[in-house]
Amino acid sequence: MTVEQIWTLVVTCIVSAGGVGGIIIAAIKFSSNLIAERLTKKYDLKLNKEMELYRKNVESKKLISKALFDKEYEIYLTFNMDFGKLYNDIQTYVAFQKDPGSIKSTIKLLECDMDKCLRDFLNGDVITEGSVIKLENRIGAEIMDLRNQLGYSGAFIPHENWLLLQKACNACHKYMQTKESEDHKLIDVSMWEMQSGLRTYLEQLSVIEGEK
Repeated sequence: MTVEQIWTLVVTCIVSAGGVGGIIIAAIKFSSNLIAERLTKKYDLKLNKEMELYRKNVESKKLISKALFDKEYEIYLTFNMDFGKLYNDIQTYVAFQKDPGSIKSTIKLLECDMDKCLRDFLNGDVITEGSVIKLENRIGAEIMDLRNQLGYSGAFIPHENWLLLQKACNACHKYMQTKESEDHKLIDVSMWEMQSGLRTYLEQLSVIEGEK
């Protein structure tokens, strides 16, 4: 094919495409379609990834009705507040056990200056055997109160959460029976397990209206 024949063929193609402008428009349209196709694939991929993350997040949640959630939360909050009081009383009791010399018997009180002892006693600076006994009784009452809460709450919370509450209560009870330092350490361990376990459980919940 000669140069003239090739040029004639090119001119024929340009004319059939609507001239040079037609070729430019066709090129732009082709490029636009190509870009649009690539953008569509890109955002489709991104959307699919986001939808997959959303699906996994939804599937990881545990659905719970608002009525049941409110009841559960009330149980956990009340137990933790009362357990905190018990924990603080036990810490005070442990301090007394580590320093028995700070506890004054009735005879020791009679041996000291009465005015000073009375003043110190009223200010709370004197720890008597009687005050330690009162503390022991209060701790015992607090443990019994927590056991009553456990008996009431068993039907309203998941069993694994109930076991966490029971373990913390049992640790306090065991220490008051043995007064051993190792058993005292178990109180901190069980309290951490209870609080971290409940926090993880609550974070997995998705509260919905109505009953489930």
